[in-house]
Amino acid sequence: MGKARHKIENSSAPPTFIHYNALNREERLFFAHCGLDRIIGVAARILEKRLGPVEIHKLDRPYFSDAGLAFLNQFIMELLIMIGEYSNGRFGAKATCQDSYFRRPSERNTFPTHLFVSRWQHGANELIRKEPGNKEKIEKSAEIPGLLFSKKLFKGIGGASKLTYGLSKLGEIETRAVGVLYMIDLSWLTLQESRKLLKGKERKKISLPEILQAGFALSSLLDESDQMISRSRGGKVGDKRRDFGEALAIIEGVVKRDPELDTVHLANRAKAQIEAGCDTSEQPGMQRIRREIVKIKKSL
Repeated sequence: MGKARHKIENSSAPPTFIHYNALNREERLFFAHCGLDRIIGVAARILEKRLGPVEIHKLDRPYFSDAGLAFLNQFIMELLIMIGEYSNGRFGAKATCQDSYFRRPSERNTFPTHLFVSRWQHGANELIRKEPGNKEKIEKSAEIPGLLFSKKLFKGIGGASKLTYGLSKLGEIETRAVGVLYMIDLSWLTLQESRKLLKGKERKKISLPEILQAGFALSSLLDESDQMISRSRGGKVGDKRRDFGEALAIIEGVVKRDPELDTVHLANRAKAQIEAGCDTSEQPGMQRIRREIVKIKKSL
């Protein structure tokens, strides 16, 4: 393994890769109308244990806390350094060099490809270093179409499930979530530029394909053959637990107010209150609501 991946950039202040954390109200509305805040919510659930809670609903607050933003910039720096070493090395291993490259209009949407390829190459080198006997299996797996972009990286090769990336030891799915939050910044640049052209007299210069490609790039980071890996929390494959704290408190209140009503009536009432008062990620399905009602009734 080279040493570039472990290099921390020499600077009095760490690089900043996320610029949408401090938008004014008007920009925030446009950002939200483009659907980017919802994508932040998806990625933030994966990184919740690392970044802390993310505020996506209040227009007068930043998305990330100062501490969360500092961690996120560090994670992005580690991925950009890895890309510099394994995928886009002609620009050097420094994260700021890679960032400058991906800020180019023609290169913004190539970031997911560089991330996947460099992550694969890093993993391959690591697994071969730990066990030289893996080399033949990995070389064969490299010939399978799409494996570079698959969540099932190095399937069947011993130690692959424990691969981590960067000094922060990001899990495979966590690298996707960090990549999404960085890719949103690149997409936001394109949207802002297009919006300025729409307001001016240069509408013919707007590149709709670039905007659409940015959307597809974000999707490629989040979605594969599996349905929305965003449902995994903490970057752990197969961890499908969901927390419904706010919704469960509403259900408990509904049951305790009228415990004599049958489960169907209570479930419908709870569902209506949840839909009116909960974040979309906090909404359990009707089957879960009924199970909770039965459990609460038994405890009364």
